[in-house]
Amino acid sequence: TSENNGRDDKDDSSNDIAEEMEKLQYQLTLIEALEERNKAQLESFADEQHQWESLEEEDRELLLSKDSIVERLERIPEPKERETSENNGRDDKDDSSNDIAEEMEKLQYQLTLIEALEERNKAQLESFADEQHQWESLEEEDRELLLSKDSIVERLERIPEPKERETSENNGR
Repeated sequence: TSENNGRDDKDDSSNDIAEEMEKLQYQLTLIEALEERNKAQLESFADEQHQWESLEEEDRELLLSKDSIVERLERIPEPKERETSENNGRDDKDDSSNDIAEEMEKLQYQLTLIEALEERNKAQLESFADEQHQWESLEEEDRELLLSKDSIVERLERIPEPKERETSENNGR
């Protein structure tokens, strides 16, 4: 049990890192969407200063935090590095659990990007004749990502919650 408690602490630490990384990536995605929206709407303002002053305080704070968010993201080890440093001595069942967690993290990140793209598109729609023109102006990669939303949500829904995974893995022991 003391070995299990140590593993649980590492799992908690890994989950905390993953949650922090997801939160920071989400914030960065929102910042990038705000920057895109601002770039698209700049023409409707006298200058950048007037545009800046028209922003919500929350949006200004988020934009100002970009450098620190990028810096914090750079300090977080990549999932493979975390897995190597945390996983030495674990068995295949733990590897399977990590694979599921990594897949879930990847899908959640993609969903966050999609939601940010949708927000950006909503904010920029008035600068296009209609949605079709906006769609055609998107990068191919962005269109593919937006089209994949339903399958990503479906795949996320099929991934069992951590407690369900633990129970099914323990039954196989």
